[in-house]
Amino acid sequence: MASNLESLIHKGSDLLFDFACFTCQDNARNTEANFYCEECSRFYCSKCVEHHNYLYKKHALLDKKNISQWPETDESGQEICQEHKKEKLTGFCEDHSQLICHACHVHNHQKCSKVVLIADKIKDLHQKGGFKQLSATIDTQHQQLIRKKDDLEENMKSIEKSYNNILEEINSLRKAINDSLDQLEKNTKKKLDALLATMRTSIQTDIENCMECINNITCLKEGWLRSEEKSQALSLFKYSKCLDQSFNVDAVLQEITIKIEKTLTFNPDTTIQQTLPTLTGLGKILSTVRQSQLAENKTQNTVTTPN
Repeated sequence: MASNLESLIHKGSDLLFDFACFTCQDNARNTEANFYCEECSRFYCSKCVEHHNYLYKKHALLDKKNISQWPETDESGQEICQEHKKEKLTGFCEDHSQLICHACHVHNHQKCSKVVLIADKIKDLHQKGGFKQLSATIDTQHQQLIRKKDDLEENMKSIEKSYNNILEEINSLRKAINDSLDQLEKNTKKKLDALLATMRTSIQTDIENCMECINNITCLKEGWLRSEEKSQALSLFKYSKCLDQSFNVDAVLQEITIKIEKTLTFNPDTTIQQTLPTLTGLGKILSTVRQSQLAENKTQNTVTTPN
């Protein structure tokens, strides 16, 4: 993992975005864009896009899943100081973990203990292996995300198969009993459908989070690699964005890996015909869960709980 010094770099770039919301900029705000409208040729954040959609219901929007179709931005603007619009970013304040220009240094950072040139900071990161380490971390995370997405998709298929098998068992059992069990069958299927919907939603959310992280981290790394030949300030900025996204990916991976793998099984009640007046369903829908760990940790814990 990156050093403490490197982990602070991204904090000084919080107000710089590859794509900024046009509406927010018009109102002296700086917000990251999440959507692009081809007909308007404008970027929108999640809040401003609601107003856009109300006015232009037929306009087609491209979200971040289709960021490759967004127009390229002028990256030279990212080298300009956000406070002193005519000054280029030339230094880095270690005390505040912030990219600064000459005017920032004179007015705001004269008393800071360590202010270095961007070129020196880049050299220091190269010498300490910061760039290589982040690149390797991103590559590893990329592979972890792909494997996790594949595992989740396989889990989804298994649940669907279990669901179909349970339906067959329910139907076979239903044929063996008389018409008075119609309502009980309905109740049981309703519980099964509700449980399946909950599990499908949970797993689908994790899959979408994996895909979003894959798209974001791939796009950021490509932009970073392209920027290395353009400008050192731009390269450091892109490095900061990649580092920030890397931390986000770590959080997503941690959240997914501590979750449990879910399966569906059906346990028919063999005493139904003798106890019809006291029953509320055709049987118990069981959700079998297996504790999922990180790839380095091979231990597993299996728990079965009735719904």
